[in-house]
Amino acid sequence: MARPIQYLDTTVLICGSVAAVDDGIARRAVIDGFALVVNNDGSAVPSVPAGRRVTVLTNAA
Repeated sequence: MARPIQYLDTTVLICGSVAAVDDGIARRAVIDGFALVVNNDGSAVPSVPAGRRVTVLTNAA
């Protein structure tokens, strides 16, 4: 099944800010139902609403 591809300029993805909640163990931010939790150990867990999709981009090593 072909899936549509949408290109977003990198500046759209890396610029901007959202208020994050810090509970001392992890930081959590929610945007339009998408949640990202980043633990103090550096691991991250995304939560994606049903029927939505997410693309993960990594920086070059």
